[in-house]
Amino acid sequence: MKIVSNTGPLIGLAKIDCLSILKMIASEVLIPPMVHRELLGKIGVESERIDKALNDFISVTDLKPMDSTIKEALADLDEGERQVIGLASAFSEDILLLLDDRAGRLVAEKLNIPIYHRSYIQLCEGVTLYGESLEVKVPFGGASKYEGRSESEHLLEASSL
Repeated sequence: MKIVSNTGPLIGLAKIDCLSILKMIASEVLIPPMVHRELLGKIGVESERIDKALNDFISVTDLKPMDSTIKEALADLDEGERQVIGLASAFSEDILLLLDDRAGRLVAEKLNIPIYHRSYIQLCEGVTLYGESLEVKVPFGGASKYEGRSESEHLLEASSL
């Protein structure tokens, strides 16, 4: 399975130090050029983790020309979502499309882009992907790793299946 991702889900996973789980569940993790530019502009604790993933397993993939139907459907989205959905539309096999923008997910569904569907995926201990949310269970005493949050569970809008 391939993963095509937008910026937000990658940043969310980097913040909780879980980018490497994408490498474990996918044969390839692909991003378009605009997502790459957005990731390079990120500062903070997650920027080093993102750089490491870009050098290790996340591949920047150029877009192929899109037909007019796809271009028209993408017209109201921002450039990042346009490129992510455009890249995903180039594949005929099942993919996992990580897209945190609701409008973008609706467009992808309308275009019948093949998206890997499951109700949940257990990514690693304490991290589960449920439809549009990534659930992170923080071990007792480990909240500082998650930027000082003290609740036992966090929901991050991280992806769409």
